Amino acid sequence: MIRLSPKKLSLHFIWIFGLLEMITVPLVALLPGITSLGVKSPLEGAVVGFIGIVLLFLILNRVLYRLQLKMEEQPVSRISILSPAIWNTLLLALLFAIQHGMNFIHLRSTIIHQIVTGFVSTFGAVFITIFLYQTMGTMFKWSRIAIKTATAAYAVKQFSILPVAVLAGVYEAIALPVILLWQSENSFPVLVAAFTGFTGGVLGSSIVVFCYNSLKIPRIFLLLEKIPGRVILSAFFSK
Repeated sequence: MIRLSPKKLSLHFIWIFGLLEMITVPLVALLPGITSLGVKSPLEGAVVGFIGIVLLFLILNRVLYRLQLKMEEQPVSRISILSPAIWNTLLLALLFAIQHGMNFIHLRSTIIHQIVTGFVSTFGAVFITIFLYQTMGTMFKWSRIAIKTATAAYAVKQFSILPVAVLAGVYEAIALPVILLWQSENSFPVLVAAFTGFTGGVLGSSIVVFCYNSLKIPRIFLLLEKIPGRVILSAFFSK
């Protein structure tokens, strides 16, 4: 078993989350059914979650060798795509469902409402998703997120639930008010959504990285285990 607990978060998180939002927010803008807070249905969230992670990881797997990420002194060459996409499908469905519930809470300030909604919905969705991931992963090992190097492959077995959920909530609380600015654009909403998504993702992740790297807050951690060589390609990665 390998335990990873970074003392500092990489600055790569900033552009990665900016890219993720730049992919997913325009997809949200293309879908119907906007409410007063711009909340879509859980089904629409599931669609956006799946497509967004597939596109993001297809891009990341092309550039991983340049990021100089290492596992046991070996550079990371690939991250599985299907498993993260499935879990992000659940995550976005839960997030949108919680946001629908938050619409029944009325605050005088729209910005405060967006901040509170962003934190609560993301904290709840991430907490539930990680809990289910760790529970299901013991029964269905193919559902685990896998990381591959030139000599080995590893499956993520466990996350630190509370620190990750809190940081994710802080991220969305900062990013959501910026992201939702696309709703005021009538002429080119999808194009504007790409811009506000990227900007919100960069801003939110920058604050999270700064806080994690500068403040004495609980560290996140991952527990990973090696995948037997015979099942690496068949169970986790396409050939």
